[in-house]
Amino acid sequence: MHVARGDIRGGAVSNPVIGMKLFAIAAIAALALTAMMTCTSAGNADKAPSQGNLLVISEALFDPVGTETEGEFVELVCASNRSASIGGWTLTDQDGPIEITFPNMTLAPGELVVVWTGAGTNQTSRSPYEFHIGRTTSVWNNPGDDVLLLNSTGNVSDYICYGNGSAVDPCPAPGSWPNISALPKEGISLALKSDDAWGFSVPTPGARNPEPAKISSALITEVSYDPGKGSEYVKVVSNSTKPLNLYGWAIADDSGVLAFPRNATLSPGEALTMAENATRFNISFGRLPDITWGNMTTIEAGFRLANAGDEVFLLDPWGAKVDAYAYGDSNYQGEGWLGEPVPVLRPGKVSMRAIDCGKYADTDSARDWDKTPVSAPIFGNNTSVAFTAANLTYYAFPDAGFQAVESLIYEARSSISLNVYELSSPLAAAALARAAGRVGIRVLSEGKPVSGLVGSSVECFDAITEAGGSVRLAINDTFDYNHAKYMVIDNRTLFLSTENWGASGLPAAGMSGNRGWAVAVRDANLSSYFMRVFESDWNSSIPWNASRGSVKISSEETPLMSKRARPLFPPMNSTESARVTPVLAPDNALSQETILGMLGGARRMIMVEEFYVHAKWGSSAYGGASETNPFVDALVAAARRGCEVRVLLDSTYYNVESGDKNDNDDAVRYLNTLAALEGLKIQAKLVQLEAHDFVKIHAKGVIVDESSVLVSSINWNRNSVMDNREAGLIVESGEAARYFARVFEYDWRDDFSPPVPEIRVEGTPCVGTTICFLGNGSRDDAGIRDYSWQIDGVNASSKAPTIEWVFSTPGEHEVTLNVTDGWGNANSTSISLELTNVTAETPEMQTSAQSSPTTVSNGTGASGVGAEGIWGASPVLMYILALPGVAVLAFWLIGRGRKGGRGKDIPSRRSEPVERDESSSAELE
Repeated sequence: MHVARGDIRGGAVSNPVIGMKLFAIAAIAALALTAMMTCTSAGNADKAPSQGNLLVISEALFDPVGTETEGEFVELVCASNRSASIGGWTLTDQDGPIEITFPNMTLAPGELVVVWTGAGTNQTSRSPYEFHIGRTTSVWNNPGDDVLLLNSTGNVSDYICYGNGSAVDPCPAPGSWPNISALPKEGISLALKSDDAWGFSVPTPGARNPEPAKISSALITEVSYDPGKGSEYVKVVSNSTKPLNLYGWAIADDSGVLAFPRNATLSPGEALTMAENATRFNISFGRLPDITWGNMTTIEAGFRLANAGDEVFLLDPWGAKVDAYAYGDSNYQGEGWLGEPVPVLRPGKVSMRAIDCGKYADTDSARDWDKTPVSAPIFGNNTSVAFTAANLTYYAFPDAGFQAVESLIYEARSSISLNVYELSSPLAAAALARAAGRVGIRVLSEGKPVSGLVGSSVECFDAITEAGGSVRLAINDTFDYNHAKYMVIDNRTLFLSTENWGASGLPAAGMSGNRGWAVAVRDANLSSYFMRVFESDWNSSIPWNASRGSVKISSEETPLMSKRARPLFPPMNSTESARVTPVLAPDNALSQETILGMLGGARRMIMVEEFYVHAKWGSSAYGGASETNPFVDALVAAARRGCEVRVLLDSTYYNVESGDKNDNDDAVRYLNTLAALEGLKIQAKLVQLEAHDFVKIHAKGVIVDESSVLVSSINWNRNSVMDNREAGLIVESGEAARYFARVFEYDWRDDFSPPVPEIRVEGTPCVGTTICFLGNGSRDDAGIRDYSWQIDGVNASSKAPTIEWVFSTPGEHEVTLNVTDGWGNANSTSISLELTNVTAETPEMQTSAQSSPTTVSNGTGASGVGAEGIWGASPVLMYILALPGVAVLAFWLIGRGRKGGRGKDIPSRRSEPVERDESSSAELE
């Protein structure tokens, strides 16, 4: 965006248009419609044939705001397609002597000449050329007059008249010359449109008269009308596909109009911010606005947005409403706005236009505006700043443990600045106290946490201050809670985490704790950004020694971790270049350029791992608890685009209370119900803490498309983003996404216990008979997903819970069953069968052999069949023993044990299961 400050005409112009005053907004459209006349120029027969239309009148301001001579002007344009010499041409109003005669000069097609009534220095070196009559009184009368342009031979080149005053003289050349009877209001010019019609315009001396704006060529995207200590402001974004020059455009409310200066030009998609007060805006956003209201041309005084209700209009130079915004008690209905106004916001909130599928919503109604407004920032930039870094480390807790933070503290050579909601870890306090002997230590912590400061926090603060460090508490009305969790080391390394500095957030090595995410970025620019945030918050805090006696000390205490855990995800160092965007609440956490934009850009998948999510946010301004969480809305919108969405939430008792209708179990139910109703690829569930040995899921992370990751302190509830100090980073890196995706997949699992396989045998263990092996007695908490069989080490054809087999050779045979549960946990067991050459020659034998199965299983691995297993087929054994002379043979066969040989086996033609035990199968949630 390019903006020329100060003089509206810019360049070497020495006679500015001062304080031009526009008509009331309600009259703009009416006057523009009723007073603009379509006028036809006289034919060539009515003008000098040799000169024709080489030079024409294009704009005239006869009633400027303030002193008449200062702003009064007539603008001419070379309308020919060839150069024109204007030496000896004159401009007059016919009531007196010739006002100005032009010197010898040649105009190229489209070049402009501006003739000012007052005094000044002529400018004839380049277009727009400027001439000053030097009058101390007005030339052109306000009630009505005429403007006559004569060529060097005295013939009429162009003529207009306006109003109906006595100063209106008819054109000396006959023909249909423009006669504009209606008058614009003070500060508004008469200007020639591209269709040769005259209309009322915001003055644009020295610039080609603009084409009428296309609807939605630019949009109002942010409005701050009750900013508290900040500044009122309006933000406009170009919605055009070409560069858009806003010179002559204006913003207006129901009483005042402010016009954009010369060279206010926007590229496609570029934004321009206009603020009432630059200093207060800079305090809020950390940057100056593009324009202040004082730098704009006052067309009509009184532009100021009422807190209870008002309108904001974006006007093109002709007064047409390109866009509108109505709020509070406004009853405006008309061009640019239909329906109810946007409900009035709480003080300190900024109304933001919604983005739908990557584009600004534009229905000219309240539906275009986000239902959850953004807080006016204390620090930061609603238009987010991004940094490029190439030295990052990613952490998963409790795996990384306290030693990860300890090593960063040890790296410090000059300073450590820590901002953390809770500091109660004796290990952390001791490490900071040791560092205080060699570097400057500053710790900013929340002074009024929900349950009060725990005793161990008091001990930590005392230890750090006694060692020479500084501790301050955030006890003020700026935020509800100082909930950020970041550390800046030596102004060059930023460590940002989802975890508080307590026993469960930073456990000792090898101990269990919270599941958390963190990232360290070694980048001086990013670190400097967070240092400015830290300094801003530090300066509004209270020293620990001064507040020690007034803070609430909790009777609760943070327990030390006693359960050990095996680290699975060590920190990962990365040198892959990454784009890193800071996310601050309340500054830009709900901006479309941070988290919502990240979710809105998802095309394949989103993984969310959060401490808690409120599906409903609610607001007194927006209908109470029926309003949905905009982050949840963004997830649903992504699923409707075809994305796979998975949401994993903490299941600690206080996050799933039956009496609370808006906690984690309710969010899970809401998302899964919506997925079922619409057929969306959304899965939401609560984590199985016992299976993972976590204290709780405390991460606040998002992974999108294996390309970007959010790590932050932001819980997905209204207060977190609207009223707390929160901090996070969006890291655009494939390595980061893959690292945290592995952590997420592990946490998503509900079960790590292998299933218990079991094989039962039905049939006579004889060559040539059908033997049925049954695995449907296998057991698992989540249910068996897959069965596979091996006969003598060769994969069988069946994947069913049961299989039938016919062996063709006597001797020892091994049968193995492999089972896998729904989470991929696998186990197997084997049995050995000793087969004889005895065949079931009579129907009686076959019947008795099928009547009683043999079960062999150890539940964990290989199982064998001994004498007891064979004797288990009691009907067969009793039949054999009843035959004369067979008893000795039977005992001899049993005594052979495992010495039988192997032979070629012939599988049965029937390999389908005899019976499927449906209770052994379980579907994934």
